[in-house]
Amino acid sequence: MDLPILVALWLVQGSIAAYYAKRKGRNPYLWFAIGCFFGIFGIIALFFLKNPKKKVSPSAAPTPPTRKSLPYRQWYYLDQDTHQNGPINTSLLEDAWQEGKITDSTYVWHEGMENWKRWSDIRQENGLTETPLTIAKAIETT
Repeated sequence: MDLPILVALWLVQGSIAAYYAKRKGRNPYLWFAIGCFFGIFGIIALFFLKNPKKKVSPSAAPTPPTRKSLPYRQWYYLDQDTHQNGPINTSLLEDAWQEGKITDSTYVWHEGMENWKRWSDIRQENGLTETPLTIAKAIETT
């Protein structure tokens, strides 16, 4: 057989092995060399190998469900005896809601608001539709 034909045959077999190796998630450069050196036997060996397990990077790992949050402010709220409490920041206000210290009927206020509003109205205006129970369940499942 002529040398140019033999080299062309090696390159074709190596290219075929590299193509299928890439589709199977394997190193195409390594399999190009294997396909060139072992020919059809290297290509057949590629088909009998199991697909490698994909590594899960931390960024691709499932993340717990995120919840919307209110903009950062200093809040005041009225407890059951209508005593004013605060100032507390937004995070503490949401924590108090999750713990049940603040209910939907609790009145809250921050600087810039004209009047006190019910916590349920503030939540609806800001898209906080979860209840403390659903948030707790979401946290438990993660």
